[in-house]
Amino acid sequence: MDKGTLYYFDITTGDPLFSGNHKITEDGAFYEVECVLSINKEDGQEVNNIVTDMGLHPIRLTKIAYNNYLLNYLKKLRQTGLFKENRGLEVEVKVAMIQMTINFDHTSFFTTQRSIDIAQEPDFDKWGSIMPLRTRSDGSKYFTVLRDAIEARAY
Repeated sequence: MDKGTLYYFDITTGDPLFSGNHKITEDGAFYEVECVLSINKEDGQEVNNIVTDMGLHPIRLTKIAYNNYLLNYLKKLRQTGLFKENRGLEVEVKVAMIQMTINFDHTSFFTTQRSIDIAQEPDFDKWGSIMPLRTRSDGSKYFTVLRDAIEARAY
C-alpha cells in the first residue's frame, strides 16, 4: 500500500477494496468506483486498474448464489449496527440489490484474496465483499460499493 494514500476497507472483514487513487463518485447510498481499462501488450488481454491494484479476483456466481450472498452480507451489516440509525438505508440497499439481480447477466463479480481462499466453503457468512463490476452505456466500467459498508484509512 502506498504511503499517504487513502484506502477503503470492507467493514465486515477488513479487506481492502479500492483506494483514493481511483475515481470515486457517490450515487445515493453507493460509491461508483471508476475503472481504467488498458490492454496488456504481452497477451492482448484487457487489464482493469482496480483489479490489478487491489489484487481482486474474478468469481463466477449463479443468480441464486449471488442472492444468497447478498442476504448473508445484509445480515452481517445488520450485526455491525449499520442500519439501526438509518432504516431508510436498508430499504435503499434492498432496492439496489434487486436492480443488480435484474441486470445480473451484464455484471461481472470480483472479490478479495481472503474470500478466494475460503471459496470452497459454501457458507457465505465467511465471505468478504463481492464487488459487482458494471458497464455504462458508453462502455465505461465501474464497481458498485455500499458507501456505509466501507471504512477509509490513510496509510
